[in-house]
Amino acid sequence: ETAKALERVLWQYRSIVRSANGACSHRAGTVELWDDTVYMIGLTLIGSYHATGDVTYVEEFADQILAHAEHLCDPATGLWYHGWAETSFPAEDACSEYGWNTNRNHRNNEFWGRGNGWIAMSLADVLEVLPQSDERYAQIKDMFVQMMSTLARLQDSKTGLWRQLPLHVKDKDNFLESSCTAMFGYAAAKGTRLGILPSGFSISARNAYEGIVKHCLVGLDTDKLALSRICAGTCIGEKDYYYARSQVSSGETYAIGAVLMLANEINNLKQ
Repeated sequence: ETAKALERVLWQYRSIVRSANGACSHRAGTVELWDDTVYMIGLTLIGSYHATGDVTYVEEFADQILAHAEHLCDPATGLWYHGWAETSFPAEDACSEYGWNTNRNHRNNEFWGRGNGWIAMSLADVLEVLPQSDERYAQIKDMFVQMMSTLARLQDSKTGLWRQLPLHVKDKDNFLESSCTAMFGYAAAKGTRLGILPSGFSISARNAYEGIVKHCLVGLDTDKLALSRICAGTCIGEKDYYYARSQVSSGETYAIGAVLMLANEINNLKQ
């Protein structure tokens, strides 16, 4: 039964529309690469590796990361743009900012927090299972170290949190956000545990965890405990698009899951 279930999942994966360089499209009807997609691909491929012991699934995930990075990763900061499209035809999905892909680069020009959180976790996760002898390992490791080094400089010193748009630390409309904080903290803690990041990154991870507990958990010591300061589901646009949405949510499962994963990595650091 496990083998049959795995084959169904992999059949669906193999059927995904792809860009010219082999990256899986976020959408079925047109080729768009979103940083969100990378983590979801990893859940399938790393899960398949753990189920079978076949390292080719990990290698495939490494290829997907590098293919997406070709269009989305900023070489100056290591941060990732939210999305790229294969054409400049105006994308209309009733969610993204109209025309976000009509420029010459076919992508937006903004680094969204949770999107980069998905990437940070993906890089940490693949480096845990990709053999260090693999030719892709050093490239992904360098990408991870650069990204986390940039993020460490952007973490709010007072709260330990990161903002919805991490680069714009002085914008009043740019709120401190819990889901990306949990994801960046997870990546920092795991990267430290794996010996990929310097030991000082463990402080960043602990500050993120303590900041979430202090500033983002509501209803402590009650039966109504909830996680707040979550950026609601977000599509692609430029800075003003993200600020204009102003959708701050609570109780989203993806954010709660990231906080639990962070807590587990913090616990691992203590051992």
